[in-house]
Amino acid sequence: MLITNATILTWDSDDRILHDYAIYIEGGMIRAIGPTEVMIPHYRDAPTLDARGQYAMPGSINAHTHLYRSLGRALIPEGPPPAHYGQINARLWWPLARALDADAVRLGAQLGLIDAIRSGTTALIDHHASPNALPDSLGEIAKIVEQAGVRAALSLEVSERDQPERVKAAIEENARFIAASRGYPRITGFFGLDSAHLLSDRTLYTCADLAPAGAGYHLHAAESETDQEDSLRQHKKRIVHRLRDHGLLGDRTLVAGAIHLNDEEMNMLQTTGAWICHLPRASMIYGLGALRFDAMAKVGLKLCLGDDGLGGGVWQDWKAAHWMHKLVSRDPRAANPAHIVRTGLRNNARFIERLFPGIRLGQVSEGAQADLILVDYQAVTPLDAHNLAWHILAGFESGQVTTTIVAGQVLMHDRQLLTLDEEAILAQARRALPGIWARYAAEAARG
Repeated sequence: MLITNATILTWDSDDRILHDYAIYIEGGMIRAIGPTEVMIPHYRDAPTLDARGQYAMPGSINAHTHLYRSLGRALIPEGPPPAHYGQINARLWWPLARALDADAVRLGAQLGLIDAIRSGTTALIDHHASPNALPDSLGEIAKIVEQAGVRAALSLEVSERDQPERVKAAIEENARFIAASRGYPRITGFFGLDSAHLLSDRTLYTCADLAPAGAGYHLHAAESETDQEDSLRQHKKRIVHRLRDHGLLGDRTLVAGAIHLNDEEMNMLQTTGAWICHLPRASMIYGLGALRFDAMAKVGLKLCLGDDGLGGGVWQDWKAAHWMHKLVSRDPRAANPAHIVRTGLRNNARFIERLFPGIRLGQVSEGAQADLILVDYQAVTPLDAHNLAWHILAGFESGQVTTTIVAGQVLMHDRQLLTLDEEAILAQARRALPGIWARYAAEAARG
């Protein structure tokens, strides 16, 4: 395929902006880039997609999401508003996860992926929970992901909130899917864990023993002050110390949240090569506080960005990070836009490349994967490499994405989804959601 008449935002080492350029895609990769007038005669036999002057740029990567939470949008727990994050989980997300059966797992994945493709997300890392839909909930999600066409790393949280046999089932599900995922070209497995302070030493040891070599771990940690308090009370150690002592830290470990860490824990994560996923919108919505973004970057911690299942496109989290750190620090220099965009695009790409060895993401360059989006952004003020990050944070919106492409496959063109039947899925959701919410209410009432 030849994409013509594009304004390319390369996001390579030079952050070039190339006007009236074309991109030739073959075998899922970008094979050539050049001026449109030069490329058309050279690739005259290739099917053509006219960008009509739109911006062609790397697709967004969501480093931490929960697809199933698409089923809980605007769901309000009964009774007084939750007073803290523990109550939010206990009264909202945990009962919703228990309410999911296999049909609901598939529906949640479909709705989440419609949102992802529409917002220009070409790769995501999902952290799933459905204790009553085991085994093979990850296999069911993988079928939907494969149909949708995005690139995804899937994991299931191992949780001790449920019966002991379900802890064992969740561990086995992760290990089995990591092995099975080798048969998917765009899907890989990742070993999921519940919030670290909620897991016993025995469970952490078991996960470390049974995880396939090099699989990597995906978990929440240190999101609220009470996480650390609980860890100290129950285990006599702070959270990152426990993760290190159980052999769970490494360059394929993704720690989501990580707000309430001290300097020693930050240095420990930096030394082990672990990654931190910043969740700015979730941190604000749940009243958790602000991750030490600039301080972490200064000591060399590897940061990426995710939406924690809130949907609407990860650009919203780029913007939220830009705003929140300026507000919290009362310093307009905090969270420099170039650093925010570099984190959300380049760092997210570098981490997911670890889960998909041998591919290159997050840039429009020859040899990179053809994971691209077209964006209908009308820049009325000058736009160049120097102020591109400011334009993205101030002007780019998910609704301006018109075309989403993964590995050369067009998933959406001119805002029309091609791999998922959006109308049928939304109709199914309207029929199914009252029943899912009724099961949620019953689970929430049981506590």
